[in-house]
Amino acid sequence: KYAARFGWAGDLSQPFAFKALPSCSTCNEQRLASPQFVHSRCDSCCDWRMEGLCYRIPTDYPTVFKDSCGDNDADLPDSAPFDQREREHHLRFRKLSIADLKQASDATFGMVRFGAWTKKQGIAYLETFALSPGYITKLCDAAASETEPQPPHPATWNIPEVDIRHHPDALMHLVFLGITKALAAHMINGWLKSQRKSKAFSNESNPVLAVIKGLSLTWCKAETRFGGYVSENWVAYCRLLKYIHQLLTNLSATDEEYEDPPGLQLSRYNLTQRRNWLRAREVDGITSKSNRESVDEKFDPYIELPPEQWPKIVEPIASKATLEEVNHMVTCWQVCVSRIMSLDQNPTEEQVVDIDRHIKIFLTAVDAFDLTRRQQAKKKEKQVPEWRRKTNFVGLLNLPETIREMGPARLLTELDFKGEASIKHVKSQINHGLSGNWAYNATMGYYRERSFRFVMKDCVEAVSNNGDATSSMLEVATRIAGKALPGSNLLPEKRGGNYKAFKDRATALLSLHENDFLSGILMNDRFFLVVKTGYTKFGVEIEPSAFRKEVCGAHYFSYKAVEPVGNTDSSCELSLETEASAEFFLLLPLLKTDSTDDESSNAFYLITSEWKEVSKSDGGGFVLQLPQIPVATY
Repeated sequence: KYAARFGWAGDLSQPFAFKALPSCSTCNEQRLASPQFVHSRCDSCCDWRMEGLCYRIPTDYPTVFKDSCGDNDADLPDSAPFDQREREHHLRFRKLSIADLKQASDATFGMVRFGAWTKKQGIAYLETFALSPGYITKLCDAAASETEPQPPHPATWNIPEVDIRHHPDALMHLVFLGITKALAAHMINGWLKSQRKSKAFSNESNPVLAVIKGLSLTWCKAETRFGGYVSENWVAYCRLLKYIHQLLTNLSATDEEYEDPPGLQLSRYNLTQRRNWLRAREVDGITSKSNRESVDEKFDPYIELPPEQWPKIVEPIASKATLEEVNHMVTCWQVCVSRIMSLDQNPTEEQVVDIDRHIKIFLTAVDAFDLTRRQQAKKKEKQVPEWRRKTNFVGLLNLPETIREMGPARLLTELDFKGEASIKHVKSQINHGLSGNWAYNATMGYYRERSFRFVMKDCVEAVSNNGDATSSMLEVATRIAGKALPGSNLLPEKRGGNYKAFKDRATALLSLHENDFLSGILMNDRFFLVVKTGYTKFGVEIEPSAFRKEVCGAHYFSYKAVEPVGNTDSSCELSLETEASAEFFLLLPLLKTDSTDDESSNAFYLITSEWKEVSKSDGGGFVLQLPQIPVATY
């Protein structure tokens, strides 16, 4: 209840907080209009700042404190805390530290043992510090016993130089499995269902995602079914947000509305019909996965009741946001994530402020999208904002300070073959159980195999450079050597890579002309489609030629091959060294949203592996940059 945001304590379940915490329209407009906007005092909102936000004290909160007993203060234990109440009935949200938690624990134990507080008051006091219920109960039980010693502080409180802020949220869970999934699978999907367009969107988007999946890009692993998504799939979907959601335009309302089976008695319903009957009436505890026992327990009491006593079919409560508001929310999130994930060096203060700015713009967009849903809700639990129901949203507010102190957040993830991503490379070496020197043997096996592949790679390159690239053994050696570096493009294409190569220049340019999904290499702000002939690769340079249109915040350009000028060549030979320092791009063709759309021919939205995109410049040309919110000033 008091831990809605990690590292902070406060009650965000009270309606006042729902209204006070988000940015008001004035503050949001000022933030959109100015990158240097600094929030000052506002009578309408806290502008996503918890400093100064208050909440009502809980029942049983203590009333005796060191500064509230007058001359009797000396009768209290030395650990007695000062009164933190505002106007007697409120507490301020507080940013926590290990010192705060230790002091609160020691104070509570002393006050309960001394008899100044009851056990209930001690529990109520510690709850406002967002401590775990198990620890609170253990400490207060010991204090009330009069004989048991104070339980030791948790071990994580005693790590030298480590405070609460040094335990950041897991970024993949926060940003991708948390917020990106919530936006796509819950919020936008719920919005579509309320308009009976969910299946239409799925039918339109799945073929597009299937094509991108077929490219087998290591940096954009698209998937077609949300149910099978893991972290890397949500990373890819986040990259494609603005592109996929152009399909929201002109969708048909094809979802079926639930109706009770006509003329069929309840006693003759099968399990699926019973489950659907209960779900349509939102009977507590029934989901799409409820088993027969649970369904029958809830369903059987209604069999003997007349129809007029059955609960009514519940009309789903969902956001009634406009398409423009949905697109704005989608764009804000993709722009926000690009700034978080593209940071690869210690940030400047300007970059930290920029990330903070975009996080608050996005959260405000979420609040605006969700407002109409809350206004329709009758039950109190349905009136809770989405950003409060899922704590990942307010957890974003911690990221700027984390990045300021600890550097790029991307380095704290398992992306780029760090962290958990290394497990798959070592797991294959654990073949004889977990006894003896299994860990040492697995590590040595991994390094032996890796060393062999590096040696093989050097041999392959030496032979290829001498022009002796015809041996079938060389082909086998090439495939082995391709595993020397994760994601190396010496791997067979079917096993994935950073781009999809073409057999010749003509095929590459034909695919460009036919509006195919294309991928390639980005070097020194130049774009190359890759042609692979034998063991030689070279790039065919392309460039944006004309701006076509903007859809859902994405800019679409026509592309053409760069023609040679004088003695210069628009193609270049590629090697492992050039690829190692390169970025990669994906050209996404503009989708036809209706049969009369003739503007989609040779119009592409370009995104890169480092979260940049090609956008229209102020002068009418193009620029490769981090994405921007169309209605914001930069």
